[in-house]
Amino acid sequence: MRNENDSLSESGVCPRRSKCYSFFSHIGELHDDLELAFQNLYCRKDYSKCARFFLMDHQVEDEIPLDLLPNQEMRAHSLVKEGQRRYS
Repeated sequence: MRNENDSLSESGVCPRRSKCYSFFSHIGELHDDLELAFQNLYCRKDYSKCARFFLMDHQVEDEIPLDLLPNQEMRAHSLVKEGQRRYS
């Protein structure tokens, strides 16, 4: 039996996109086109490549910088490594 998140993830729509509300409010104030482009590329199409989703998936959801863009995967990986060092 599938739950709602399973059907969302199969369609490419991010099951955690509501958690990025503050980020999109912030980026939308600066650039409406950028907000729409990121949502179309990452939130609605392929969230598995999103740096913000990556951090949520690695249990650092509370530490996601507001200025972390969805295309900053290398920065997200660095933040995870820093977090692991802090807790080891």
